[in-house]
Amino acid sequence: MKLKLKVLAALLAAVIMLPGCASSPKKDAVSPSEPAVSESKPSKKAENKKKEPEDPPDVAFAKKLQAKLENGDLDGAIALFNEIPADIAGTKDMNILHASLLISAGNLDKASVLGKELEDAYPEDVEILEMNAIIAKNSGNNASYKSYSNKILALDPYNSAMNIQAGQEYALNKKWKQARNYYKKALVNDPNNLDALFGCGLMNYYIGEVGSARDSFQKILEIDPHNAMALAYMGKLAADNENYLSAVKYIQEAIKYDDSNYDFYMDYGSYLNTQNRKQEAIAQWEKARDLDPEYFLAYAYLAGINDELGNFDTALENYRKVIETNPDYYYAFESAACLEWHAGNWAEAREDFYKAYVTGGSTSWSYALMIAATYMKEKNQFKAREWLNPIMKKMNRESIEYQMMKFYYDNFSKNAANALAIKISKEESTTKRGKLNFYFGLYNELFNATEAASDYYLKVTSMQAPMFFEYRLAEWALGK
Repeated sequence: MKLKLKVLAALLAAVIMLPGCASSPKKDAVSPSEPAVSESKPSKKAENKKKEPEDPPDVAFAKKLQAKLENGDLDGAIALFNEIPADIAGTKDMNILHASLLISAGNLDKASVLGKELEDAYPEDVEILEMNAIIAKNSGNNASYKSYSNKILALDPYNSAMNIQAGQEYALNKKWKQARNYYKKALVNDPNNLDALFGCGLMNYYIGEVGSARDSFQKILEIDPHNAMALAYMGKLAADNENYLSAVKYIQEAIKYDDSNYDFYMDYGSYLNTQNRKQEAIAQWEKARDLDPEYFLAYAYLAGINDELGNFDTALENYRKVIETNPDYYYAFESAACLEWHAGNWAEAREDFYKAYVTGGSTSWSYALMIAATYMKEKNQFKAREWLNPIMKKMNRESIEYQMMKFYYDNFSKNAANALAIKISKEESTTKRGKLNFYFGLYNELFNATEAASDYYLKVTSMQAPMFFEYRLAEWALGK
């Protein structure tokens, strides 16, 4: 239930229903058979002395309350209840309104007292039960909230507020189909409810029922053509269908009606980037970044596109911001390390590879070798061995990763190199084979066997753009 809308609705209802709000009685008509009595025109002085009739106290109260709310003075509106006229004090409508204002102000204790009094007087009034459900939810009393929800749905199985709330809870747990079913129930008696329509559209989008999703978003736009979220999701549907021109138009409209939505600019940039309009994409992602400088995603996109364009200094700055705003995002450490490696900043690259190693999971053996290589670039074989020794003790000695690491740890052996080269050629995993060829090439490079190094790097770059970071290091090593 949206409290702001409820508050305004209750206020308007109260104003209309208050005594004295009816239209003024018409002046008695003059009978056609009776001559009109001639009246002398009042002087201007007399006119000035005339006073506008004063509103009855209840109407005056309602007007004051409305004025406070229109000015956003929530505390002032609540304070007015200390001077509420006696003939409307304690009435159902006024107590609901008072409690709703207290909820909006976060004063849940006082709201709860009023809510309980109302529930005692009207135990099956759905609006009052909805209000108490909100108080329970906002207070963190999930058991009480669930009890109210069940009671409301028993009285009104298609209650839109409770079904929407249930849909939202299932959606938070990524149970898209169950969530959709509740949103659909909310629409039974309230077919134009925008929250329920959007929930249905979003859930259908997530489970791949794009036709139903489109129907929901289009219906929202029929009711509210300026609905920014519906426009944005129409854009997503268009983009998923590779209709990027249409996607751009939709997201531009969405931004027109909501220019403070981070995700809109991220989507806009993505649609432009797909059309190879990279500088325009950068501009949109920068707008997203400026909207929320503490969130990492825009920095990640900006880092990636600048890296792709060869703007390595700018890309590195953006990777540093990703690391600052989301230290657990280890891919940023990996990418920053690669750029530091490219620049010949071995200590900086080592630090980044180490942070990636700590959080990198299944690729940790690669990061461990890169850390060793940074020491070897600095001609410090002792430090490289000191780093690798405790790592190798924990590894499976039969694994090909261990054998590659041992190759870095020990001195060069032609027989060991030949045996390892044969094993690499037989490796079934394309990605692992490519990575191992890179590390074989790097080892040769470190010991100035440039021709052998190039041969191994060429084996890596001859692959079809594989998704591992060593690929680009091999390209750089070959001067590409």
